[in-house]
Amino acid sequence: MFNPKKIALLAILIFTAGFFIFQYFQKTEPIQASASDNVSGYAWSDNIGWISFNNTSGGGSAYGVSVNPNGGKLSGYAWSDNIGWISFNEADLTGCPSGTCLAKATPSGQLGKGDVDILGWARALSNDGGWDGWIRFDHGQASSTYIDSTGNFHGYAWGSDVVGWISFDHGKPNPVVLNLSGFNQPPNKPGIPDGYPANGVVENNCSIQSLYIPTFNWTYSDPDGDLQGGYQIQIADAVSFSTPILDETIGSASVSYTPTPVWISANLNWGVTYYWKAKVKDIPGNWSDWSDYKSFTIPSHAYPWIDFNWLPASPKAKESVQFSSTSTTFYGVGGKSWAWDFGDSSTASTQNPSHSYLADGTYLVKLGVCDNSNYCCIGANAKQKSVQISLPLPEWKEVAPF
Repeated sequence: MFNPKKIALLAILIFTAGFFIFQYFQKTEPIQASASDNVSGYAWSDNIGWISFNNTSGGGSAYGVSVNPNGGKLSGYAWSDNIGWISFNEADLTGCPSGTCLAKATPSGQLGKGDVDILGWARALSNDGGWDGWIRFDHGQASSTYIDSTGNFHGYAWGSDVVGWISFDHGKPNPVVLNLSGFNQPPNKPGIPDGYPANGVVENNCSIQSLYIPTFNWTYSDPDGDLQGGYQIQIADAVSFSTPILDETIGSASVSYTPTPVWISANLNWGVTYYWKAKVKDIPGNWSDWSDYKSFTIPSHAYPWIDFNWLPASPKAKESVQFSSTSTTFYGVGGKSWAWDFGDSSTASTQNPSHSYLADGTYLVKLGVCDNSNYCCIGANAKQKSVQISLPLPEWKEVAPF
């Protein structure tokens, strides 16, 4: 038989079950902010329950809260099932009870680098226009609201009248979090450091026999002051870089790169022009633009390989020492010119000079060589060896016994 009381009770039970199911999914289902809303998740109030900072999962009105990367201003709407809309919009915040009305993360330039305070107010807007509850973030207590370096909100906001304390550290899934990807600028495009060759390449032609070793150098700077977190370098035989012969991504803060001798021997050819470019990333992971590409040309052949010896092997003071260059060049043994420095302010320019030292001691002897193409290993690239000069044996003669 039709029973109105039973039907009414059943309707209440269905509504109650539906409400708790809705509340459960509101608390546990992941929420993703829309492209224009970079704050997501839930805060908790013992008085009004969960407060959602976005709704893009389908159903109901689309809403969300954003923090502007330029200045840190908050805007948009959050939602409470119990009291309705909570506004962060500047137009709704005029006439706040005290202080700065506009909700703002400051200093916004520190977002992603450390704790940033939330200042100002939000406003709970009643559906019928009869009640507005003010919510303050910087209420002057140690538990005021802030955003940490990973974007998570912490602390409490205070809502007058109905709202009470709002917790951002409720320990449940889906806390309120700011997506920081739009707040950190990438590093500046790398350039060539001051005092370096115009192409940024420092050449080493004399340290390994028959091998040209380039070191590529660039600058690093970041508008946010972030440290370098890595770099990528490419070397190619065409300006298109369509098929680079080297493509290295390295997670270090270096601003130079030197290929290994094995790679150089296998990939770089004498007399050929190549091209290089680099880009850098900061610690948060943002990449710069590629640097302008620069060209470098491998010499037409290897530079001299310098070596020398001397006799006697253990010379003494005032004894004549014969030095001999055993250097090799692209043209064979020898060279075009030689520059000797004997370490005692004396020099010579012949291939195999002789020299004597007036006093004992250790002398640093250097030899620089140029070949017939005027490829030179001289100065800092000269070969150097230490020569130990000992005291001569004392003179003696026989004396007849008494």
